[in-house]
Amino acid sequence: MVFASYSALRDKARRASCINNLLNLHVGMTSYLTDHDGLWPQIPNDNLRDPAFAMGWVNVLRPYKLTEINWICPSVQAALGVNYMTYPRLDYLPTPFGTQARAAYQYGTQPWFVERADIHGDGNLLIFANGSIKSINQAFSDAFQQSTQ
Repeated sequence: MVFASYSALRDKARRASCINNLLNLHVGMTSYLTDHDGLWPQIPNDNLRDPAFAMGWVNVLRPYKLTEINWICPSVQAALGVNYMTYPRLDYLPTPFGTQARAAYQYGTQPWFVERADIHGDGNLLIFANGSIKSINQAFSDAFQQSTQ
């Protein structure tokens, strides 16, 4: 019973750390957009598993004090049991926006970052332009409720 409680607490702490990562990515991206006239980074996304894709995004936000570790969900890290430095990856995928200025703010229902896996058990986490974080299940539920009103 003690082990089950410890496991639940550890999972909550990892989820909180994951949310903190998303918030940090949001702050970094907001700063980037401010510095680049609202233009979303145009990193080719034809191969999301390519280490060059991951490092492209890491390098975009590196000037804003974000590094490889900010892109790694601690729950995914624990599940994989691999060292993030030997396997560059993004556990939070940036969603694509066009080249028009302020597109990332214009489409408020499109998340900026999507957690790659449903590792926390309530759906992949999403962060939106306004900084709100929802699970994908909650976002769909909210959208359904709005469409039926």
